[in-house]
Amino acid sequence: METEVTGPKNKVLDAGIILLSLLYIVSPIDFIPDFIPIAGWMDDMGAAVIGISTALGSFTSMADTRLGALMRYAKWIMIAVFVGLGLIVVLLGVLVFKLFSLTGGAGA
Repeated sequence: METEVTGPKNKVLDAGIILLSLLYIVSPIDFIPDFIPIAGWMDDMGAAVIGISTALGSFTSMADTRLGALMRYAKWIMIAVFVGLGLIVVLLGVLVFKLFSLTGGAGA
């Protein structure tokens, strides 16, 4: 059986992760600028997923240990889906770039 640390350090870490993810979402400075379609929004969506899953995991671990364990699994599933979507966006970008380079660009 897995034991979970619910001391003050863990609560401060959870609050810090939630605060940083909120600040990243509202900040105009991003890893990928928002004017790039889909890819620009992916990093904000990732920050939102991390913040929401941390908040839900923090609240559910206090309420019920089974629900907390379920939230940990859901958090990893959300992260895997986010990474998968990011890879799909990157692969589609490479495909579009290759197609444009083969045809000589949009003006040819």
